[in-house]
Amino acid sequence: KKKIYTMEEIIEALDNNFQGEKNQRIRAALLAVPKFGNDSSPEATRWVTRVMAMYNNALDSVPGSPRNGRYSAGYYALNVATMYGRNTPALPSGRARGVPLANSVTPHYGMRQADLLSSLNAMAGVDFAEHAENGTTATLSIDPSLFQGPDGVKKLASIFKTYLTTGGMQLQPNVVSKELLLDAYKHPEKYPYLMVRIAGYCAYFNELSNELKMSIINRTCYA
Repeated sequence: KKKIYTMEEIIEALDNNFQGEKNQRIRAALLAVPKFGNDSSPEATRWVTRVMAMYNNALDSVPGSPRNGRYSAGYYALNVATMYGRNTPALPSGRARGVPLANSVTPHYGMRQADLLSSLNAMAGVDFAEHAENGTTATLSIDPSLFQGPDGVKKLASIFKTYLTTGGMQLQPNVVSKELLLDAYKHPEKYPYLMVRIAGYCAYFNELSNELKMSIINRTCYA
């Protein structure tokens, strides 16, 4: 809206992966734009809904599937957000080339500027029943310190219940601190039984590739 930079300037910055002083300023401006994952940014949520509708329309235009059915949209990255991100160029969101993509419908860890409840409210604000017939996943990390004390579990359950009753479709959290994951990365022998949520499945942390371990560590950890 402010028209600070032209489309040509932005495309050039993306092509150069934001290298150079001017392109870094362009990236800073792109990062400052409200992003999905904050309930105080309804415009970003509207854009998510709009893009999903465009994607659904594109799927509807595809003639039949090999099994004589119809294609339907689903939003779950499983464990490929890192692999696909490695081959994806810089994006207008401000994400640099090679950085992992967002994990399914969870806000991108490089963009989040909200607390847990705010991010959940933003995700629940999208009509996934309408735009994601094939389902979604919301995979996120929560620091255990957020729910210490005798009422901690009740608080956590209350937040999850609110998310699911206000439109959220699915939720799968890792309740583990970033500090513990970093220590497990450096000293795997101390954590032979540490299990983490990848996407639709769990796995022992020590059995993951270093790249996937870092992807999990770098997820936003709500605390």
